[in-house]
Amino acid sequence: MTATITLITDFGTQDGYVGAMKGKIVSISPTSDIIDVTHDISPQSVLQAAYCLSRSVPHFPPGTIHVVVVDPGVGSARPAILVKTCSSWLIGPDNGVFSILLEKYPPETIIRISSKTAHWQTHTSFDGLALFAPAAAHLAEGMPLSEIGTRSSCYEQLHFPRAVEKSNEIEGEIILFDRFGNAITNIHADFLQKYEHKNVTILGKSDARCAFQSHYEAGMDDDAIALINSDQLLELSVYCGSMQQKYDLVIGDKVFVAKTKFGKKEKGGI
Repeated sequence: MTATITLITDFGTQDGYVGAMKGKIVSISPTSDIIDVTHDISPQSVLQAAYCLSRSVPHFPPGTIHVVVVDPGVGSARPAILVKTCSSWLIGPDNGVFSILLEKYPPETIIRISSKTAHWQTHTSFDGLALFAPAAAHLAEGMPLSEIGTRSSCYEQLHFPRAVEKSNEIEGEIILFDRFGNAITNIHADFLQKYEHKNVTILGKSDARCAFQSHYEAGMDDDAIALINSDQLLELSVYCGSMQQKYDLVIGDKVFVAKTKFGKKEKGGI
């Protein structure tokens, strides 16, 4: 059977790193179907890669092998792991990049990948080529897990701030920006269900208040809007513009959701 192998990296496409990984994979598993999810993760942004993985994995067929190489610790003692969930295989550095996905799909098997075998060996700067690509390709070709590494019972957790509820207010923060400049927060839609009227305030270099809308175009007359995105997270946006640039926002800026509704004349609230 043809295996599907996906790639998520921060390598970009101009330097040939992705091409080298693909060449290694098809030289070992020539029938594998390689899919580029993205190579535009911000350099060393493990959190962004974790959300990208969590967003994409559920839509692939069972048995897909997902390789993630966003690896600030390459060359160090950080382990490499292979994780089996109910429907997928995950291969990459054990730096927390899988932890968001594994909250939804707990691991069934965790393998600490051997650092040196007859088929691969860790590298000081490019484990994507030296280790992860060949490990994925050999897995696709049916290599037994016992030859890939040793079983483990744990994996690295990614530590990031969680939204909290305080009396009549939810406090969260901006954790990511997408390519449109939308600000993605750590406030989940479940937090907001009992808030019939929502007043969203951002405290940063330029404080702002956002009108809550159901979709982007509905906010074309507002300075800034808030909505629930496809990941069920609170997202802050400017219609046909960049929320990040307009309000000079940065990751970590605080976001507050209160039950009090503010009037139309206060939109933007700068």
